[in-house]
Amino acid sequence: MILAASAAGLGCSAGCHDPHWMTSSAIQGNDGSSYETALRVGARSYPVNPETPVSSNEEQWLTRQEYEWIHGKYCRDLGISSNPEGLERIMHRTTEQRGTPVKRIYDVVTLTVPGALTNVTYFDVARFRYVRPHSY
Repeated sequence: MILAASAAGLGCSAGCHDPHWMTSSAIQGNDGSSYETALRVGARSYPVNPETPVSSNEEQWLTRQEYEWIHGKYCRDLGISSNPEGLERIMHRTTEQRGTPVKRIYDVVTLTVPGALTNVTYFDVARFRYVRPHSY
């Protein structure tokens, strides 16, 4: 499953495109139920130092993409609204580094719908968080 990216902060209307700093569709894969089957998030593609941290706009965009993916897979059938404030109340997101030395970086999002569902989804965000500069 591929999720189309939204460009305007935490959402946008129809016709939006990937932000200029994305190289491919935002999220690829169809499982995300474990570290081994984590959904892959595309890389930022502009020339920056690999150590440059993700900006707050990029972080907001990434969070929204992850929440929208989970909403589409689990929440829509339960009638849960996709507004950002509502999703923030039922989803908890952390970033974890795994491997020695660190080889992968994951966003782990836990969805909790009281009385209905608890689910953990893993997103491999290593390519998004650390960019290799292009050689020109």
